[in-house]
Amino acid sequence: MAWLAQQAFPIEEVSDVCQLWQEQLYTELQMLHSVIKAIESVEKKLNKLAASNQDIQRLQTVAGVGPRLAKALVAFCRRSSQI
Repeated sequence: MAWLAQQAFPIEEVSDVCQLWQEQLYTELQMLHSVIKAIESVEKKLNKLAASNQDIQRLQTVAGVGPRLAKALVAFCRRSSQI
């Protein structure tokens, strides 16, 4: 990833048509960074909510059930019980 970042330049620093890919790379890396930050924020919130949910904690005691699957199961079961 570091090597890619070294190849990327903002549009202001691109002086040749052949370098436009470097501007595109710069833009794509900026968007990737934003998505990564958003995912980290959501995961932090999910972890905080899961820490206080006994159903999620109990499901995680089942072999092969991790934190994300446990959260998904609890969310799905709650929605389907409302139907």
